[in-house]
Amino acid sequence: MGIILKHIFKCRVIAFLMLFVSTSIYAESKDLRISGYRGNLSFSITPEIESEVPIGIDLTTSHGYSFGNGWWLGAGIGIMGYHGVIIPIFSEAQYSFTKSQLSPYVFTKIGHAISVEDGYGCYLSLGFGVCIKSFSVFTSYSKTEIYNLSNTSIGCSWNF
Repeated sequence: MGIILKHIFKCRVIAFLMLFVSTSIYAESKDLRISGYRGNLSFSITPEIESEVPIGIDLTTSHGYSFGNGWWLGAGIGIMGYHGVIIPIFSEAQYSFTKSQLSPYVFTKIGHAISVEDGYGCYLSLGFGVCIKSFSVFTSYSKTEIYNLSNTSIGCSWNF
C-alpha cells in the first residue's frame, strides 16, 4: 500500500509541475529592470539520497520591490516538507544580470525556520537560475538549524 501511495504522490507532483510550467510559459514577462512591485511563487524538489525520506518539497512565495537596475528586495514565507514540516520566514535579495527575456540571476534568502515539533532556527538559501519571460528555473543550496538540514534543490518559479 505504501508503494502505491508514493507512486500516486509522484504522479501528482509531475502533474502539478506540468500545469505550472504550461501556465507560466504563456504569462506576461515581469522585467527586473523596471521598478515597482514584483512577486513570485516557487516550487522546488530536493532528492534525499541518504535519508528514509526519498524527496523533499518546498513551496515558497516572495513579494517585494524591483529597483529598476536588476536588484529586487523582498520578504517571503513558505512550507518545506522533509523529516517534518518546516516554515521558513525570510528576506530575499535577487540580482538579474541582463534586461533580456532570457536572463541569468542570483539570489539569497536569510531568515528563520519554524518547526511545530522541534522549535526554530536560522534559515539560509543561496542560488542561481535563469529567468525566461515570467518563468524561472533555478538551483539552490539551503541550510536550516532545525534537523541540522543542508540540501541542494532544483526548482521553478512563476514571477508576477
